Amino acid sequence: MKTLTTPRLRLRQALAEDAHFLNRLMNEQGYLTNVGDRNVRSPGDAATYVATAAIYDYVNGLGFNIVETRSDAVPLGICGLVARGAPGIVEIGYAFLNEVAGQGFATEAATATALHALNELRVTELHGITGETNFRSRRVLERLGMMLIDTSSDGECTYGMRASTR
Repeated sequence: MKTLTTPRLRLRQALAEDAHFLNRLMNEQGYLTNVGDRNVRSPGDAATYVATAAIYDYVNGLGFNIVETRSDAVPLGICGLVARGAPGIVEIGYAFLNEVAGQGFATEAATATALHALNELRVTELHGITGETNFRSRRVLERLGMMLIDTSSDGECTYGMRASTR
């Protein structure tokens, strides 16, 4: 995936040097609760995860990027695209450090990522999945213009939008 920029942020490919940050992010309670436990317990585990996990496969413009401040390159979170399910359907995902919650970074990064998916990658349908009680994440997806498609029996909410609805 190419590097994306917004007024405050740069979204770039994850590197081995990001292992300490990713280890920290992936062990915060918010990540563990809302994204899941990926068994990353050390910077070494994080480096291996980046090298082997499908979400860091940057082929065809997909993958999760490190989201950092443009001014001083401080990492804040991750945001990216993953192909799941039917061809042409891509899922957007994001996770940020608890300490930067509520500052609009997730919406800013997700907006840039969604525009990239729809305008440059020509994705026909964009989805986002979050927990029913993860109200902040749900609001980010709604700000992107996504509509609730389904709520599963286990409380997982799927949001989506078609390229023609933007």
